[in-house]
Amino acid sequence: MPVEMKTRFPLEDEIKYIESTMHKKKMKISQAQYAFFSDWRKNNYIFRANVVRTLHGDFLVISRFREK
Repeated sequence: MPVEMKTRFPLEDEIKYIESTMHKKKMKISQAQYAFFSDWRKNNYIFRANVVRTLHGDFLVISRFREK
């Protein structure tokens, strides 16, 4: 994941998005501090990493899209 990170607002929306992607294990994110994302291009794909940082660790979702 590239070093350049962008802040994500509002935090509550990002928490809901990441919680909705946890298919096998329905977890709730608690004690969230902030959220950020980063995106990059490689091999005709665009990748986006969404991260929510909590007191106990990070939650990460990486999405891949075909570049047009």
